[in-house]
Amino acid sequence: MKGIDVCYKQGNIDWVRVKSAGIQFVIPRCGWDVDCDGKGIEPKFLEYVKGALSAGIKVPAVYHMLYAYDEATAIQNAACAINAVRKAGLPLETIIFLDQEEHTVIKEKERGHNVTTEMQLKMARAFCNYILQQGYNTGIYLNHDYIHRVYGEGIVNEYDIWFEDHTNAYPNQPCLYRQVNWYGR
Repeated sequence: MKGIDVCYKQGNIDWVRVKSAGIQFVIPRCGWDVDCDGKGIEPKFLEYVKGALSAGIKVPAVYHMLYAYDEATAIQNAACAINAVRKAGLPLETIIFLDQEEHTVIKEKERGHNVTTEMQLKMARAFCNYILQQGYNTGIYLNHDYIHRVYGEGIVNEYDIWFEDHTNAYPNQPCLYRQVNWYGR
């Protein structure tokens, strides 16, 4: 199956055109941080979900960009992701992916928090486990660097994986979804 991920930076999307280009599913960003009803919900999320579904494009998953410094703020992020998914009317089967990247850790450092790699792993588990406790499916968006430097190999056996791998080979990590580039239009 061929799919795309989107966030507000894509602007207005012609979903009928996307469907005619062969896209079968979309993974929209639902939000970031812990402000569930303000700046933390993705500005175009509800519009994107509605547009995709009305064009016959599946929305099997969403992703939330984690801005956290401890397990409690990671759980607050997870609650915000669930809030967005509920507002969109997406079912419990929807996978809520955690997206924790180097720039989110840098942002926390700018806010005065030192987020170690050990804490990144604890936050990822706290986020994902909270999502599971609320009855939703969950997973982690990651790449080779995050597997080896931050999470460890075992993480791929704990949660569904959306794997960033821009090589031409098949991924050498088990994954539910594989991202092959950043340049779709």
